[in-house]
Amino acid sequence: MKLKDELEGEIKELYVYLTGPGMPGLKGGLVDGEGFPIFDAEKLISIKTARGDYARKQNDYTAAMKEIDRLTQSFFAVDDPKPIKEYVGTKSTSDSNSNDTKPTDEEQSYSTLQPVALVKEVSPGSPAYSAGLFSGDLIVKYGTVIMKPGVSPDDALKSIGAITLARKGETIPVVVKRISNREEYKKLSLIPQAWSGRGLLGCHIIKP
Repeated sequence: MKLKDELEGEIKELYVYLTGPGMPGLKGGLVDGEGFPIFDAEKLISIKTARGDYARKQNDYTAAMKEIDRLTQSFFAVDDPKPIKEYVGTKSTSDSNSNDTKPTDEEQSYSTLQPVALVKEVSPGSPAYSAGLFSGDLIVKYGTVIMKPGVSPDDALKSIGAITLARKGETIPVVVKRISNREEYKKLSLIPQAWSGRGLLGCHIIKP
């Protein structure tokens, strides 16, 4: 993420320089804003160097984004897709009158949130399993990530991956929507970390 931010800043600086007043732009002939050739040798060298740097950093940025996508997928890797922890929906003593239970104020506040991801699979013994995630859970909040207007599901998954990497070994608060006998919201504490399987979470998270 740090490299990505640095590249974005450097690309922006080069763009502003090359498209500024009296400059020829990102490509094309070496002429000024009025169409006259640029004869200043020092300026010509500076422009050619900036154009070359701009092209290289664009390539580096593309490679960085591909690596972030790859890491995002690896964070959610499931060691064995067959043994899945599923929520059966068995009533506990506290849920004996669940049909008559009204949602709490906190649950009502979460109910306004749209899901950012769906937990499809959870490997036994994984950090996700230990945190209490179940197959079928809808994640409505992951750390600071919530679904906002203009944010695509793909962007939300990338943000989840970035937070997972940045907070390895730290507790990430997660809120999930779970439907058993009734719709309810669960607050969980998830700690991304290395374990006996693959990835830092040990679960398969997809777009809702």
